[in-house]
Amino acid sequence: MQNVRSKSTTRPTSFQPACAACSGSFAPPSAQLAAAPTQLRPVPSRIILFVVVLGVVASLLLPRLASAAAGPVDPRIHIVSSGETLWAVATENAGGTDPRDYIAKLRRLNGLSLR
Repeated sequence: MQNVRSKSTTRPTSFQPACAACSGSFAPPSAQLAAAPTQLRPVPSRIILFVVVLGVVASLLLPRLASAAAGPVDPRIHIVSSGETLWAVATENAGGTDPRDYIAKLRRLNGLSLR
């Protein structure tokens, strides 16, 4: 059997910076961690109340603002004449959009199905 010697490693007792300019105000990492505050300051109740009230007001106003930004709804009533097709209604009312998209919207809104 061979005797195995373990190399003993010695740690320096103090940390030495690499440059002379750093030596004045540099502390070893372990000293920096030890100096960090461990207790957080409590948040004043006024700030908590403000954040809660702001959240409630925002949740009440945002849906209304979003619907107002979408623009007013323009409900149109069209009485279908005998022999009139969805294509004819769509081409009259679709504006610059594709009549097929307008027909799909008419079917969805009126509960119409394909034959």
